[in-house]
Amino acid sequence: RLLLPRIIIIVSMFASGGDYRVQSFITFAVVALISTCLLWLMTRLNGTRKSVLWAWVLVNIALFSPIQFHNWLWPMQFAYFLPYTFLALCLCALYARIAALPKFALAALFALAGNYSFVQGNLIWPAVLPVIVFAPDILAKQARKKFAIAWLVLGAVAMTLYFRGLEHNSAAPDYAYGHEGVPPTMSTLHQLQEHPLETTSRMGRFVIAMFGNAIGRGFPVANNLVFSSLCGAIVLALAIVGLTVAWKRGLVFRSAIPWVCLLLFTFLTAAFVSVGGVWRGDYQP
Repeated sequence: RLLLPRIIIIVSMFASGGDYRVQSFITFAVVALISTCLLWLMTRLNGTRKSVLWAWVLVNIALFSPIQFHNWLWPMQFAYFLPYTFLALCLCALYARIAALPKFALAALFALAGNYSFVQGNLIWPAVLPVIVFAPDILAKQARKKFAIAWLVLGAVAMTLYFRGLEHNSAAPDYAYGHEGVPPTMSTLHQLQEHPLETTSRMGRFVIAMFGNAIGRGFPVANNLVFSSLCGAIVLALAIVGLTVAWKRGLVFRSAIPWVCLLLFTFLTAAFVSVGGVWRGDYQP
């Protein structure tokens, strides 16, 4: 299921004579492509104003944060970024001024590539659906309905094929986690069945911590987890304020809906991660 990352790893290893550093350069290039796509989207929706460039500066501070040094220094980390890259490319394809058929082919190609990059790539299909259905001036009225139906059908087929036969984690716990320990005995799904409200609340706190982790981890504070959660809450609050202002000004569908989809994608990804969690005893989530 990690088809594209494995192809990239094999090709890069042969091309570089086994130099793992090449994969770090690939990671940087993949994130640079995300940055370029977001700049193109902001310019497409808002024109070439100074505010767009300042927004792009803030985007790059988040994207290229040195706090995520593991992503820059470890091989294969590009695999975690690829779904976001293909999401950004998919949004650019939807907003490109081309006919409906090539637009669908291009967007579907990027979504499928995200599908076979990492598990959260499956979420591209539902995440960009609001753009397809609501964004003005990207599709004619008659083409929009056919586009949306075809998108839902293809997405359902792609996700079904991805998850078909994926019932259990095939990795042995000791091998997967690099140390001895009891096998996973408690899943988040089981916790949801036993304690739905408490588990949902814990999942929510986990999502907020994930939002803040990229900017709040590593600071000299007493509790990094609390600080990351605080940063995540601030980021989400700013997003909600921004979207509320856009809604009151009537700009959500005209210029803010791609950012709504990006926020939706990150929420769904965090939910995916938390639902996929297993418990291996105290301090071994």
